[in-house]
Amino acid sequence: MRLKLNKTWSQQQLSIKLRASGQEENRIFSWERQRLLIHAAKTALAAALCWWLALHFGLHDGYWGAISAIIVLQSNFGATITASRDRILGTVIGAAFGFLFSLFGTLPWNYIVAVFAAVALCGLLGLRSSSRLAGVTITIVMLVQSSSHKAIALDRVGQVVLGILVAVAVTTLVFPDRARLRLRDGLAQEFLVLGGFFEAILEGFRGTPAENLAALREDALAMLRGNNQLL
Repeated sequence: MRLKLNKTWSQQQLSIKLRASGQEENRIFSWERQRLLIHAAKTALAAALCWWLALHFGLHDGYWGAISAIIVLQSNFGATITASRDRILGTVIGAAFGFLFSLFGTLPWNYIVAVFAAVALCGLLGLRSSSRLAGVTITIVMLVQSSSHKAIALDRVGQVVLGILVAVAVTTLVFPDRARLRLRDGLAQEFLVLGGFFEAILEGFRGTPAENLAALREDALAMLRGNNQLL
């Protein structure tokens, strides 16, 4: 006769949480789906607003501002600020290097040296996330056909700043989503999953291996990855 062990407190809480999550996911307008729709609406609003402002103020190539807003606008305020910082630093470094190196030498050598110097500088300063944007900006400033590399550099920086300001304003004022609140709920779920995982391991030491050990391990790793993205 095989005894059926009662669930511990953490396993009971985990079961309740997983059942609630499953019911929530089955709803047509679950909270996660609502967040996706809100993020899509905020992204479209930021891009349209950037495009309208560029046309209103007579800025050339106004689509660059819209592109910047789309790229930096994340699902929460903290991630938007981080993406905005990386983009503005990469753009400023790339514009400065692109303009300065366009004054010396000839293509393609000055372009190659400029990209190498900008990416190396970003790496030395701990700005690896900005290095690709610096290289992209150098490419635009130095390789796009224009009578003035300086005008392209300034216009590029201005468009990116416009896109970042609009993205930060939209994510702050329109249905703001704070990573701190999501992280708090995520950590609570993570502790429940880890509790169930450790108890399943202890059951294995008692002589009866838990059947759901692999699934609990995958859930714990998924929780860890999700919460790390909010830090």
